[in-house]
Amino acid sequence: MKNILLFSFIILVSCKSDKQDNFLENHDHSKHINQKIKNEKAIEFYHKGTKLFEQRNLDSAKNYLNKSLEIEKNSIVIDELGTIALTEKKYQEAISYFDDSIKQDLNYWPSHINKSRVFILANHFDNAEKTLRNMLLKCESEYWRAYANLYLTYIYTNGVLDCEKARESSKKAVFIKNDMKLKNQYESIIKGMKKDCS
Repeated sequence: MKNILLFSFIILVSCKSDKQDNFLENHDHSKHINQKIKNEKAIEFYHKGTKLFEQRNLDSAKNYLNKSLEIEKNSIVIDELGTIALTEKKYQEAISYFDDSIKQDLNYWPSHINKSRVFILANHFDNAEKTLRNMLLKCESEYWRAYANLYLTYIYTNGVLDCEKARESSKKAVFIKNDMKLKNQYESIIKGMKKDCS
């Protein structure tokens, strides 16, 4: 069986009121990453874990993801465990998973984005900005650079207000609006920026 990757990624719901109450939505970025899970059994456990996560069966999802991780240590699986911890609002645990994922593969950009999301949700905007700025120093992917800049736009609009930086980041995030699953999030963040920085 050829190496495959199906990757569930969790998006930050950008509206301030929604980020407390709504379950974070799934999003598939597999066409924008190069990493793969290679072992067939690890892939099988990963798929079971992500399916259970979609069904909100978090304990069983963690069980299968940990089984996958026992077979093959992989940034994809570690990141997924971090998204579950983030969903459970276990912020310190989520940071630990994302740090571990980044140590496993520095170029696994979803973990940098997710780590910044933890800081955003905890209102640690300086740490979120630092995480994304460090990522941008290394990342050459147009997609992930745009994604980081979208979150920077959010940070500069909702953290310490800096309209000049928000506008600059929003221009660099334009690529992301072409992603149909992120279009609403993009438009919401840009609308918020325009309102706060008019």
